[in-house]
Amino acid sequence: MLQLTKNHKSTVDNVAAMKTISIFFALFGLLGIFTGLYSHFFRPMSPDARPLNLTLSGLSIGTLVVSLLLFQAYSIIEKLKSEN
Repeated sequence: MLQLTKNHKSTVDNVAAMKTISIFFALFGLLGIFTGLYSHFFRPMSPDARPLNLTLSGLSIGTLVVSLLLFQAYSIIEKLKSEN
């Protein structure tokens, strides 16, 4: 049986906030990816702006990956909570 400290119990009790944060991260990541793709292919850009756009699109992909990891952590915590 897993013994939880006071901090861990508080995290498990407030796990819905993690789900909300992961959803917002996913929305921002998707919005950034689509905006970056639109800017890259359909907007005239100076040569200096192209690397910045690609970097920001890459960061949007990273944000999307972080949101997926947070959502996975949420589902694991929920599964452990239901077992106890």
